[in-house]
Amino acid sequence: MERNKKNNRYWLIDPLDGTRDFINGNDEFTVNIALVENNRPTTGIIYVPCKAELFAGIKGSGAWHLKNITPDTSVSSERFMQEAQKLPYLKQNNDFTIVGSKSHFTPQTESFIARISQYVSPVCFVRAGSALKFCRIATGEADLYPRMDSIMEWDTAAGQAIVEAAGGHVRRWPDGEPLMCNNADMRNSEFIAIAPGRDISMFFESLG
Repeated sequence: MERNKKNNRYWLIDPLDGTRDFINGNDEFTVNIALVENNRPTTGIIYVPCKAELFAGIKGSGAWHLKNITPDTSVSSERFMQEAQKLPYLKQNNDFTIVGSKSHFTPQTESFIARISQYVSPVCFVRAGSALKFCRIATGEADLYPRMDSIMEWDTAAGQAIVEAAGGHVRRWPDGEPLMCNNADMRNSEFIAIAPGRDISMFFESLG
């Protein structure tokens, strides 16, 4: 697929993120929708069909988590604001939690986690499918999501928008620049997603 060369504002949609999870009968697949403006995702929606959950984030406004949303549910703006929980949540433990892929766990990721363990402890590693890894970062349930191989933009844009709207960061690794859309081949290289309230500088100063 070629990049969107002319438009500075467009929707980027992944109707089935976590194809392997879907095929294997796992419930951790999602629908990802992102609005991209000037090569940055500014609005993100991640819907989790099997869990009837919806995560949403808007740059400058915040991020939210709404439960009990089925495909035939009609959600008014009034209901959304009444029932949606603002992100991030308060973390329930003192472990440094790293979330990673169930199906794309590379030796590079394993090495990165080993290096992190030298600076923070105790470290807890949790595997999750699809864009749910971004959701765990946005809620604050996980502290760090390292992706140490390339990935398509439609896999990351919605999650990035939600994480950043919640107050977190999604940065390229190892240069620390914001993750961008509309790359030549619609592909992003390595990145780390960092939960709201975490010290972003420690990762690049200690590990970069």
